[in-house]
Amino acid sequence: MQTKEIESLIRFWKDSLAQHRLLMSPSAVYLVEQTIKSLETLGSLAANGLFVARLNNGDWMAGKATYIYQLDITQDHYADPNLSISADLAQAVEAARTKLRRCGNDDAD
Repeated sequence: MQTKEIESLIRFWKDSLAQHRLLMSPSAVYLVEQTIKSLETLGSLAANGLFVARLNNGDWMAGKATYIYQLDITQDHYADPNLSISADLAQAVEAARTKLRRCGNDDAD
């Protein structure tokens, strides 16, 4: 999904929420707010050239998007210096950004 498409979806959901908030149930408001947060996270990942994937055990794996083509699914990647793996999505993404900055990849900012 392109960054412009993600930004359009974020604007759509924010505008919809602003316009219809008083008519929506609290659970619907919560779901729309969570959708907006998820889209913002996705947009940030795309803009920074990162990928994330949920592992079978529930952990999150994050790394530079171009590295995904080098992954071997038969290998254990917990010690892979090119990836960050954490039970928390935000921690995995921040660790991946930090690793990219340390490697001199300023496009992670």
